Amino acid sequence: MRSTATNYGSAMARIGAIIAPAIAGLQIIHPSVPYVTFSALSFVSGLLIMLLPETLKAKLFEGMEEANEFTVSNPGP
Repeated sequence: MRSTATNYGSAMARIGAIIAPAIAGLQIIHPSVPYVTFSALSFVSGLLIMLLPETLKAKLFEGMEEANEFTVSNPGP
């Protein structure tokens, strides 16, 4: 479970590294466009992180079977 999340984060970081020069190139439109774009993406990211559940002192799943049972019993929003 953790390795899947780590791999997903790594993939998103690589996509961000590919897109960042293109966003920086938007300064030809207006000098503040890259700053506004990066700020807006950071703000949205912060809001999405607030939706994650608190896991302090929570029991971790021992295997995929427990994770699947949890997913079936708690389908989410």
